[in-house]
Amino acid sequence: MANNNKKNHSTYTAVNSAEFQGVAYKGAVPLKAFMGWVLLVIVAALLIGTLAANLLVNQRLGQLVQETATRVELQAQGRATTLREWANGAAALGKTIENAEVVRIFAAESGKQGAANGSSGAPEDMVRAVMAQKPYMEQMFTEFVNRNGLQGAHLMLPGGDVLLSAGNIEAAAQGRLVVRDVVTQAKGQILPLRVVPGANGNDNVVMDIVRPVMAVSTDDKGPVVAVLWYTLPVGDKLAQLVAATRLDRVGERTALIQHQADKAEIVGPNALAALDETYMDIENRLGAGGDAVRVVQPSLVDGKSVFATIRPISGTPFALLQEYDARDALGVMVLYKPGIYLIVSLLMVVLAALMLALTLHLMGQRNRTRVKLLGQTMEALVRVVEARDPFLSGHHSRVARLAVAVGNRMGLSVGERAT
Repeated sequence: MANNNKKNHSTYTAVNSAEFQGVAYKGAVPLKAFMGWVLLVIVAALLIGTLAANLLVNQRLGQLVQETATRVELQAQGRATTLREWANGAAALGKTIENAEVVRIFAAESGKQGAANGSSGAPEDMVRAVMAQKPYMEQMFTEFVNRNGLQGAHLMLPGGDVLLSAGNIEAAAQGRLVVRDVVTQAKGQILPLRVVPGANGNDNVVMDIVRPVMAVSTDDKGPVVAVLWYTLPVGDKLAQLVAATRLDRVGERTALIQHQADKAEIVGPNALAALDETYMDIENRLGAGGDAVRVVQPSLVDGKSVFATIRPISGTPFALLQEYDARDALGVMVLYKPGIYLIVSLLMVVLAALMLALTLHLMGQRNRTRVKLLGQTMEALVRVVEARDPFLSGHHSRVARLAVAVGNRMGLSVGERAT
């Protein structure tokens, strides 16, 4: 029996380990390679997220600029229409005088008598008849001035002589030239605003309107028998027309510009402020509309960065300036831009957490697979040993299972379990 045991033992020790290499685990993915792919995916996601955030921010910024430019143009168009209608209404105030037949006849006869007296003379009874109407004309003229709140008015003959006068009026320096142009063209004019001393000690901004008075039974082509010149205080009214309304947003501002030749001035309630730029430069910069409104430019009023445009008011020497402060117009970007980047950052954090969880899961799966394959290798080894040594049948299997269970219980790594 001793010889049999020795023989069996020698048979066991002669087992070649190369026979078990076919069942060894070879399918594990290297950890460094796996983590490299994970980092690559996270970096790619971060780049894509940053590009997407920049795209969203730029898209929103473009939308805001377009909306702001459209609003500025609409506001300017609406305000310019209002001012044009107001100017037309101011010019229409004189129709009660220029369309009154009695005034037209009086002006025509006065002009004829003046010409006759300057040459050969006219019958005295004719002169007295015409001049007898003057008190009634003066009374009507005074009522016209008081009723319309005018500072004063003149009814002037084509040569520039004053026929009727009411109120306190001082014609502009170019008065005779203006009268001559109105008589020649038979067309009224609205003159540039000017500042005159007020009764209360404050300066007033006034507007001069010159209208032709036609002869009776003629159309608007003439002849012109007189010129109506009246002065209207407009400072407070213009300030009211360009003042902010409940529909205006914070940062929106409207102003009135007037131009004489190439000189430009900002119109205030009691003053006119000269601008450094010429009106032509302002019109070239702000009057084009479209893309020009989408560009942030320095304000003509206080130099702030604004979206701006101007709209000329036809028939007048005025233009409306509409501005929208860029900080107020684009203020939502102060919250929108950080919000977008915060959302993208949170998405990146969530993605990184998911990738980490996936990594841990796959690593655990990998370790379980290695343990399983290691156990299978040990089981195969035991079976081979038991097949060659029936004396140890069942013993090695129990030892292998016990060893694996103890290793799992102790939390040993795969390498420690293998040793």
